[in-house]
Amino acid sequence: MSQTAGAEKSGDISPLPDPIDFILHEHDRQVEICDALETLISVLDLEPVRARAGALLHFLTVDLPLHIEDEELDLFPLLRARCEPSDEMAEVLDQLTLEHEEDRELASVIVADLTALRDGREPSHMVRFHSNVRAFCELQRRHLIWENRLVLPLARGQLSVADKADLGQRMIARRAVGS
Repeated sequence: MSQTAGAEKSGDISPLPDPIDFILHEHDRQVEICDALETLISVLDLEPVRARAGALLHFLTVDLPLHIEDEELDLFPLLRARCEPSDEMAEVLDQLTLEHEEDRELASVIVADLTALRDGREPSHMVRFHSNVRAFCELQRRHLIWENRLVLPLARGQLSVADKADLGQRMIARRAVGS
């Protein structure tokens, strides 16, 4: 998200050099967050979780929703418009959209537990917290494999330069609203 750090609030938004690379970078961050979450639930001591809870909460409540919007509002519709039926992307994109809903549901429960930890309390049900983190991370990793190996390479080949520029502008504008 350092790409948007220099964006002017006056509406002068600098272009995103390559929105596909930005999405791929966000996917790498998602893997890092999953690694951090899984490491934290593997330790019996809650202090490391409390120390990282703020950053994890920011990712789950700000970064992940923005990323999902980038894909659902812009990338997926562009791909639907540019891909041929023989590419068989409609079903893949439908499945990924369903998985985004699962992401949202699991993230909201994890957010409640992380908020409790950040505030010095234990989650209402520690086993449920661990189970939800594992399920979320498993879903993320499987989801990212599909996107990284199929969706993003197809986007590189199917989207025009103008499509990519528009995608990048929309992604930057979406982030400028929250700044």
